[in-house]
Amino acid sequence: MLKSLIIGILTLALAIILKNWSNVFKETSYQDALSSLEEISIRSYSNSGIEWIIKGRSLTAKGQRVEFQDVKLYYSDSVLTSKGAVFNRQTGNGLLYNGVNLKSKELDFSTDSSYINMKEGLIWGDSKVELKLSNSHTLGEGFKIQTDSEKISIFKVRTSIE
Repeated sequence: MLKSLIIGILTLALAIILKNWSNVFKETSYQDALSSLEEISIRSYSNSGIEWIIKGRSLTAKGQRVEFQDVKLYYSDSVLTSKGAVFNRQTGNGLLYNGVNLKSKELDFSTDSSYINMKEGLIWGDSKVELKLSNSHTLGEGFKIQTDSEKISIFKVRTSIE
């Protein structure tokens, strides 16, 4: 009787140990996984065929959310930079924050933050903007940039020509 009781207790203890040990090998679901990469470069394409090259000092991904630090987005002959950016991997929608600058051959555009849809090639926002062209300086509040046609619309505009 005592021998059966001891064997039963040992069997129960062994089952508990094996169960806990097997939990170590369970896979984490993709939605809960957190990944971090340094000095990253990614290529992406819009619906109209514009190629985006995204470079960042660091990338952190969890599920569909991707966050960059010190990000640079290259398209055509333009460079869009910001200190931080958050994107939804599936939709291509994102937010650029902590100083956004767009530079190309002829223009220098800056604002505090902006939204972006990389698939549609749209960049927009409602914060204050500053646009410098070769001989003009434009201030405004609110903007929309269409990257495929390189069209910039600025709202509530004040401009000066030098």
